[in-house]
Amino acid sequence: ACPTPIAVRIAVALGASETMRCAVIPAASRGEDIKSTCGGNTHVPVGDRPPMEQFDRFRLVAASATPTVPSTVEAHADLLELRLDGCENPAGAVEAVTSGLPLIVTNRPRWEGGAYDGDEGDRLGLLEDAVDHEQVVAIDVELAALETAPGAALAERARDAGVWVIASVHDFEATPPRSVCERLLLAASDHGDVGKLAVTAQTPTDAA
Repeated sequence: ACPTPIAVRIAVALGASETMRCAVIPAASRGEDIKSTCGGNTHVPVGDRPPMEQFDRFRLVAASATPTVPSTVEAHADLLELRLDGCENPAGAVEAVTSGLPLIVTNRPRWEGGAYDGDEGDRLGLLEDAVDHEQVVAIDVELAALETAPGAALAERARDAGVWVIASVHDFEATPPRSVCERLLLAASDHGDVGKLAVTAQTPTDAA
């Protein structure tokens, strides 16, 4: 489940296509103005950081497990997801990114399919450090982590810095029933500015 050095995924308001089937819901899409609120919190971009916009069109995200990104990526992608859990030097990875694309920073633990296997406080600390970088527009944090006090504090810190929080849930075994998917997405959107659910399709019906 660790990312290849360069992988591509496409995200849109209520659906996405990647290795796993994925749905993305902006928290404010449930009857609120996403440009002015983030999960009930006012979102004020800081400095020159480009604000995240509502998913009104397909967004191409190139995911990289290294800060050295091929120049061709910028010609095709809208954003770059930097997987700190795949970087040799995660502490300096954000500063070392060679792309000028807006960054989504992820530090995925092994218990959620990633490569990070260290201290949880240190893992979240790397994400907290990333939110101060002007190129970072969002961090991707697991719903289970956001439901803890340290995770909630990280989310608050990110919003104070004008950075969106993507609350993500993954199922690497199957596609749960629709009712379960909806419940997980709603829980994710309650804890994050964007709720993300990635599941594994085992049959054509799962992918329908």
